[in-house]
Amino acid sequence: MKKNLLFEIGTEELPPSCIREGVSGLKKILEDKLTENRLEFKDIQ
Repeated sequence: MKKNLLFEIGTEELPPSCIREGVSGLKKILEDKLTENRLEFKDIQ
């Protein structure tokens, strides 16, 4: 059974220059951890 998962991350207090790098880093970590734990996923946006 496939389900959606939504993370909401408050970035109001971060400088804009940090947000893009942080999001791409978080995406990579999440992909690695899901794969490591054999959890199938279609896409991370």
